[in-house]
Amino acid sequence: MQNGILLVIWRFFVNCIKKVPGIFFLSILLSSLPAQAMWRQMASCIAAGIRQRSGALFCGVSAVAGVAGFAYAKKTVVPTDSNGTSTADASSKKTVLKNNKVVLWGINNVLFNPVQIPWVVRSCGVTQQTFKTMFYKDLKKIPENEITSKTGVLPQSTEPPLAVAWLTGRISCQDAKELVLKHTNAFSLSRYVATNAFSAQECVKRLQKNNAMLVLVAQCKEQGHSVGLSSSLNGEVFDALVARNPFLNTDFEVCFISGKRGVMTSDLAFYDALIEKFPHKKIYLIDVPGPALTAAQKKGIIAIEFIASAPDGVEKLKARLQAEKLIT
Repeated sequence: MQNGILLVIWRFFVNCIKKVPGIFFLSILLSSLPAQAMWRQMASCIAAGIRQRSGALFCGVSAVAGVAGFAYAKKTVVPTDSNGTSTADASSKKTVLKNNKVVLWGINNVLFNPVQIPWVVRSCGVTQQTFKTMFYKDLKKIPENEITSKTGVLPQSTEPPLAVAWLTGRISCQDAKELVLKHTNAFSLSRYVATNAFSAQECVKRLQKNNAMLVLVAQCKEQGHSVGLSSSLNGEVFDALVARNPFLNTDFEVCFISGKRGVMTSDLAFYDALIEKFPHKKIYLIDVPGPALTAAQKKGIIAIEFIASAPDGVEKLKARLQAEKLIT
């Protein structure tokens, strides 16, 4: 009777051992042993140790499985489409794009300021506008046929023909400078202006970044709005400016430049491509007061004036951008 009880216990022990995969081979070995007293005693000792260790193993495995299961149940499952792309991310992006607006920034006297005329000259009442007025007066003396022979028909504009040809990229800086030198006397200040104005590198040297404005540009981008450039710059000058300031190429999504498009910013047609590129979008243009803003308004673009010389110009612009919900 006693032997029978021991044999039952022995078989039960072997069956328990079989449940531990790592020591399955040991269960086969033990099950083949004869159920004699000596073996039973030895097996009882071995079994006691193994059962103690296997119990600890089962507890450890159970604990790890429980923790893993709890973590899996609690983790956030991000829904994905058939390509494995997160649909949650796509949804949030669509929300940003839905509210996205387009903000175009001028370059001259907006993102960049010209170097100030020396104080001695300014003290005599001479300003940037003084030089421009004098220069344009001499440009109008240049026969238009000498310009159009190089450029073809020019767009209609109130600007001098040579200025229009140069700004729209129809004539190179070198050719424009040579025409001025040909039609001005040796003592004319226009010769000095032409040497600098019709030189891409010299123009770029005289433009300094307006860091306060660049901060506002960054804030617009942070709100998810598209930002771009709109300027009447000559193409050669713009290329030189980008080479010197690479952020103009990386931080702005679009560039609408007269010298690249062959159209003046005062021409309504200048804004057609812009509107076509951003259909159904609210578009803003930030620039100095002048014909560019007037033309933009006629095309349904919201014009925002910026006066760089005003002491509180940046603060007023910031307040306007906040009112338009372009920045916070």
